[in-house]
Amino acid sequence: MLALPEDMLTEAVAAMPAATRYQRVAASPSGAQIEKLRELLAHAKKPFVIAGGSGWTEEATRDFARFAERWQLPVGCAFRYQDTLNNEHPNYAGDVGLGINPAFA
Repeated sequence: MLALPEDMLTEAVAAMPAATRYQRVAASPSGAQIEKLRELLAHAKKPFVIAGGSGWTEEATRDFARFAERWQLPVGCAFRYQDTLNNEHPNYAGDVGLGINPAFA
């Protein structure tokens, strides 16, 4: 909802050019950041992925599943993102939202 003062509702303004169309900008890690992640995972004692967030495509979920398989990572899906990894996937460890299992701590 947009509320404007009454004195703005009666005056005419010059035509404004149309705003440019919104284009989504997707973040992506640099090669150095990927290498750092690889290093951290290689030395991690008990890695655990919490997957969630918006913008997942079908291709991204497939890529993510392959990533989890290759690194043998247990994956917990964040609240309201339980479909980030198929719940029947061998690496699926449950959801990590409200009432998280104390064993994950």
